[in-house]
Amino acid sequence: MKTKNMAWVVIGLLTACTDHIGTPEITTSVAENHFGEAISQNTAAQIANPEAPASRPLEASGTRAAAAIQRYRTDTVEKPMLPNTQKSVDVQ
Repeated sequence: MKTKNMAWVVIGLLTACTDHIGTPEITTSVAENHFGEAISQNTAAQIANPEAPASRPLEASGTRAAAAIQRYRTDTVEKPMLPNTQKSVDVQ
């Protein structure tokens, strides 16, 4: 008896949904309409110049690059200074 009543409840609930089957508002959610926009926005925010020419020649100094590689190999790279995160303030 309980199963039969439950079946009628399920049938009643399903028939209530038949009016909306196939309408774009129900079948396509808002998230699906805007899928991928966050990735596109983040990519655009990280591109400095989206209209930059792709065939621009690179400007680099071979002498400076060779010196940097040599410093790296001999472990004489200049160590970066640690940032000072604490600021002393005189309170009077």
